[in-house]
Amino acid sequence: MTDKEIHLLAYADGELDAEETAEVERLLETDPRAQRQLRIFQKTAMLLRVACAEGFYRDVPEKLVSTVQKDRPSSLMPRRRMLAMAASFLLCVFGFAAGYGIGTRPASPYEELVSEIAEYHPIYARDAAHLVEIPASRVGDLEAWIKDRIGRKLAVPDLSSIGFELAGGRMLVVHGRSVGQILYTRPGMLPLGVCVAALAGAPQADRIEHHSEANLISWSDGSYAYVAVGDVPDSVLHAVATRISAELRDGA
Repeated sequence: MTDKEIHLLAYADGELDAEETAEVERLLETDPRAQRQLRIFQKTAMLLRVACAEGFYRDVPEKLVSTVQKDRPSSLMPRRRMLAMAASFLLCVFGFAAGYGIGTRPASPYEELVSEIAEYHPIYARDAAHLVEIPASRVGDLEAWIKDRIGRKLAVPDLSSIGFELAGGRMLVVHGRSVGQILYTRPGMLPLGVCVAALAGAPQADRIEHHSEANLISWSDGSYAYVAVGDVPDSVLHAVATRISAELRDGA
């Protein structure tokens, strides 16, 4: 694995400092190959985190733990290197699939964006330890960050009336495109995500989609695309979309 790929892997896992992060993001703006590798690394990191968080792996018999600790070598493989090996394997798998026409991309950037969010949200949203980068206590910073990265002023919607508490926000990268994501929580449910990205093209009317682990509503005004995604009924998705539209009108 090259140094560039290792940096992409560390970026996906949130291990870079501010200067290294900025360097990787400049690369992602112009390098389609790096964008594709990042998507694979992000999925790898999330899947490994979720897998390693399962009780099945934590509830190991004490006798087995003591045996492993006794016999293990003095130096262990660094976590980043383990992720690199897993990601390298997935790169080979994805490359093979692409060569045979498997996993054809959606026809348009808008469809592509919505599809990626639908696929990744259930994985990201289960990673409670890394759910947000800017917490709810810094909502002003979150709004400024979204405006700076996306170019769209958006007041963070208050969804308390429908039972969701603001957790904070994070920035995703989908095919080299920055996507601001605001996250809300409610006990016993998958976090709800509100996503916004700069995306020029034909306006898209509100559309609800049902997926195996999450439902979403998406639309576009011709300059920006919006997606609300979560394990919620259609009525909640419509309420969230109405609230976002109101915040957009107030902030215009």
